Amino acid sequence: RTVKAFQSASPKKPGQQGAAHKEGEAGTTRPDDRPEFIFPAPKSPWEYNAHPKRPTKARIEELEQPWIENEFYGSLMRYDDETDIVPFKTIMPAPAILEKNKEFFTSVHLCGEGLIKEQEAAKQQEIDKWNSKVVVDDPHFYSIIKSR
Repeated sequence: RTVKAFQSASPKKPGQQGAAHKEGEAGTTRPDDRPEFIFPAPKSPWEYNAHPKRPTKARIEELEQPWIENEFYGSLMRYDDETDIVPFKTIMPAPAILEKNKEFFTSVHLCGEGLIKEQEAAKQQEIDKWNSKVVVDDPHFYSIIKSR
C-alpha cells in the first residue's frame, strides 16, 4: 500500500481535513459534519404510547376469536351416563367443637371416676412432697435490685 492510501483510510481528528477533502472528491464529508452520537436513540411519539407488554398482532387476532370450551379434549370430558356422577359438596357442616352438646366432650376412654380420683391424688401427693422439702418461710424470691 502506498502512504497516500494509508493516510486516507486512517481516522481523522475533528477539524483535520483529509486528503479526499482537499482534492474535492464528490460524496466525501468531513468528520465534523456527522450527527452527534446519542444513546439511547430517541423514540418517536407513537412509540411512547405503546404498552411495553403489548401482545403481538398474531396473538391479538387469536384473542379476537370466540372461545370454545374443551375444543380439543371435548370427547374426553363427556359422560354417557350422568347418573354415576357424585355431586361435589361445596358447603361443609360446621365443626362439632362449636356445639354446646356436653356428650360431645365426654372422654372416649372408658376409665371411669376411679382414674380421675387417682390422678388428682397423685398430683396432690407431688405438691405435698415438694412443700415438705421447702425449708424457707416463703418460697418466692424478692429482689432489692430495681427492675427497669
